[in-house]
Amino acid sequence: MPLAGVRVYIHGRIRGLTQRRVMGLVAAAGGTVTRRGASAGTIAIGHSTAAALSNEGGVALGFEPMTGADFLSENAFRRSVGLPAGRPDESGTYSFGDLERLSGLTAGQLRSLLLYDVLTGTEGRLGYGDLVAARAVARLLSSGVSFGRVVAAALALNHRGASL
Repeated sequence: MPLAGVRVYIHGRIRGLTQRRVMGLVAAAGGTVTRRGASAGTIAIGHSTAAALSNEGGVALGFEPMTGADFLSENAFRRSVGLPAGRPDESGTYSFGDLERLSGLTAGQLRSLLLYDVLTGTEGRLGYGDLVAARAVARLLSSGVSFGRVVAAALALNHRGASL
């Protein structure tokens, strides 16, 4: 997603980047970083905020986003400013609805998994690896683990080159 002419709010921290570096990268891409999330056209969600997710998959931003604001995962943000991002997105044969039905997770939970790069589908299509990860998340949730903790654990695995 191009950032030219866009006000960007960074929710949380982007792993391995200082705030100054993030501001420079966004400026180089033609955008500006804002500290007021409600005025941002794009909101980038840092992996550091995963533990604060609600069990329904809601992201606690602390403000009401602008109508029509775009949300970027940390990896999508990295790609938009020209940095390498975690594992490549997986294109597949499953629709979002298929994954909802086959995994037992809600649409909100699946959106959050995409927003936190636990699932890596592209253009509305998700792969078999995404289905496996979604089912693993559902199993952990049914055993009583909070959604935020599951996402944080999945991210820790991803940073080490493994997955759910």
